[in-house]
Amino acid sequence: MRHGTLARVLVLSLFTGLCRQAGIAQSLMGTTGLVMIPTAELAGDGEVFFGVNGGNRQYNVLHPGKFHHYSYFATLGYLPFLEVSLRLTRDYHFSWSFGDEGLGDRMASVRLKLMGETRYRPSIVLGVHDILSAFEKSTVVYFNALYLVGSKHIHPLGSQFRLGLHMGYGSDQMEARRHEYTGWFGGISIEVVSRLTLMMEHDSEKFNGGAEVQFFDRIRILLALIHLDSFAGSLSYSLRLQ
Repeated sequence: MRHGTLARVLVLSLFTGLCRQAGIAQSLMGTTGLVMIPTAELAGDGEVFFGVNGGNRQYNVLHPGKFHHYSYFATLGYLPFLEVSLRLTRDYHFSWSFGDEGLGDRMASVRLKLMGETRYRPSIVLGVHDILSAFEKSTVVYFNALYLVGSKHIHPLGSQFRLGLHMGYGSDQMEARRHEYTGWFGGISIEVVSRLTLMMEHDSEKFNGGAEVQFFDRIRILLALIHLDSFAGSLSYSLRLQ
């Protein structure tokens, strides 16, 4: 095969991968969402996401201002109405020898769909992050959240342009050192072309923006600005269990 023909085949394959129907977005928190906030979309039944993300020391919850941080996460869609996630967050300087630094912050989250989206109503999801803290009564919990969130999608400019409106409310009733989404949070997602989604949100504390590109139904790359001044990113891979 000539080099010109091979190049055309590769470009066509990439274009085909980008232009297939887009899926849900994967947030920096590991759950389905925008940049930081969750949405009322869930991973599909039997769909699994694996990924890693990283952020600047300025917004490191564990040790603010000291170290850059990163997280490994896995998210499973189980039945059409349930999503379960596990995440491990560590400072960038940590070594895998553990020692006095420990393994890192472990978070388990559960999200339950209460209502599906229709033409006239949004989908509604109830979510709990760091759910084990509800039973352990631990005060070293950094990512606790208890919230309701709704999502509605419209196509104001035709089928190729999808606008998502997302809004939720979080409570700080569970005992924890720190809570995510205390009060109102919300955001907008704009699928400008197939496989490219732009996002803007307020996570109840700060404004964040980002863009996600999806390749071949499997790979998602999220590039974000936290508080619109600090870079963060995420790479995830999905597969469907049979």
